[in-house]
Amino acid sequence: MTSNLKKRIIIGFIGAPLLIWIILLGDLYFLGLMLIIVLFSVHELNLMQRAKSVTPLGWLVLIFSALILLNFYYKFTEYWLAVLIPIISFNGLELFRRQKSPIFNISTALLSTFYIPLSFGSLVLLRQMDETGYFVITVLLCVWASDTFAYFGGRWLGQKIIEKKFFERISPKKTWEGVIFGLLGSIGIGYLLNQFLLENQFSTVEALMLGSMIGFLSPAGDLIESMFKRDSQHKDSSEFIPGHGGFFDRFDSLCFVSPFVYLYYQNVLI
Repeated sequence: MTSNLKKRIIIGFIGAPLLIWIILLGDLYFLGLMLIIVLFSVHELNLMQRAKSVTPLGWLVLIFSALILLNFYYKFTEYWLAVLIPIISFNGLELFRRQKSPIFNISTALLSTFYIPLSFGSLVLLRQMDETGYFVITVLLCVWASDTFAYFGGRWLGQKIIEKKFFERISPKKTWEGVIFGLLGSIGIGYLLNQFLLENQFSTVEALMLGSMIGFLSPAGDLIESMFKRDSQHKDSSEFIPGHGGFFDRFDSLCFVSPFVYLYYQNVLI
């Protein structure tokens, strides 16, 4: 067992119960957790952007990111205004900055401000609709199952059945076998949690669809962050979490999956 894998396991044993406990607490505790994840992830994405000689207004990105996330809980204003105000602000302030490539500066600022906070904002809404927090825990464990099964499935059978890599241009280590194992792991965990944790709150078909959707979409979230890291020549988004890299590394799949799960829960499951 490698040193990095040992760190991953140790942090997982410490961090997983803590996250589950905070999800169960809900309300401001869960909002605080989401705020921490969002601000650290946005900061890490900002660092990647700066590696490309782009200079977005990092401090303002963090402020708007926090306000957008908090708006999901406190509902200060309508969502379209929460989006429009940062757009107008970044465009206007760029007039007074003497940095090269205003288009890139504004574009990268808006990417950081919207992608991560809006995605995790959907998770805040989901937790508000989920009275017990068990459904949000199910989503989190399905994402983790997808990542974990993909990791060990890739190490065990990677390229032994399908020679072609999954998405070699962006992530050279990913294999089709790993992706398939991740999908099966998410489906299996989704089914079991619906049986035992959610006490058959949903039908078997609905539970299998949830697991399938998460298992199918999770690799996309990971690939998107890998695309950012490859472009900026970063191995990890940061080194804040031993064995896991940064917050964006750890929660990139959940970031991408959350809006789709929210839509599925709102329009199909309830």
